[in-house]
Amino acid sequence: MVEMVKSWGISPTPVEWSELFNAMQLGVVDAFEVDDSVLISARMNEVVKYITNNDHILQVSVLMMSEETYQKLPADLQAAVDKASKDSMPRVDSRSAAILEEAVEVSKKEHGVQFLGRPKDYDEWARLARGSWSLHYKDIGEGDAAVGEEFVKKVFAAAGM
Repeated sequence: MVEMVKSWGISPTPVEWSELFNAMQLGVVDAFEVDDSVLISARMNEVVKYITNNDHILQVSVLMMSEETYQKLPADLQAAVDKASKDSMPRVDSRSAAILEEAVEVSKKEHGVQFLGRPKDYDEWARLARGSWSLHYKDIGEGDAAVGEEFVKKVFAAAGM
């Protein structure tokens, strides 16, 4: 995240989450990056005035189970877990979208937050951010940059990006 922000010509200052509200309130930092849902849950809509949506955070809801536990299940229960996870996806996606919409509406109406949308030069923001990914391929691939790069491509393909 730090390298991505630097690629945009911004000087990032990591701040402990528990200190961010006060840092914004006091002007120690003038911006932060989060998902819109924390505007309400962490009251960040009280200290932010403007929001730019540059789509650099991919919100993901996951159902997780260890492979070991899954493999111990009989075939009929594995099938039930597979079906339940697929069947729950529309509900989870809908609920996530509703939470984000509520956060935006409350922030606008009750706190006057202005949502600026995507930057006009969005494609350039994306190009610059993607340029920092290669710095992390080796870490993602557990020592093998090619594996890391392939994994990142698969994640974005699965997300339709």
